[in-house]
Amino acid sequence: MDEWTQNKLKDINLEQLIQAFEDKEIDRIAYMSLTENMLKDLVHKIGWRSKIFKDIFQSKSTENQTLEVFEIQTPLTEINSNINCDINKIYTFEYEEENNHEVEIKEN
Repeated sequence: MDEWTQNKLKDINLEQLIQAFEDKEIDRIAYMSLTENMLKDLVHKIGWRSKIFKDIFQSKSTENQTLEVFEIQTPLTEINSNINCDINKIYTFEYEEENNHEVEIKEN
């Protein structure tokens, strides 16, 4: 078991499961991959399983949001190298997710 998994269990007030997760060698990757059947074998209380599933869902959602932000922060020159900007002006960039990945530049 890794520190990440221990902290997750502590965050959802299930410290009493740390030893069981350690015995089954559940690390971050295993935690995020737990299925309903796996969790039934490991955790017998429905309320505890519910908390873990909720946390897994929220963790996956947070990871996806982080990935989306990372992808949007791609330098505009990589998206379209034909952009001319005056560095003395402030521009607002809008990224529209379409097949052609066009970028619209609005001058403020």
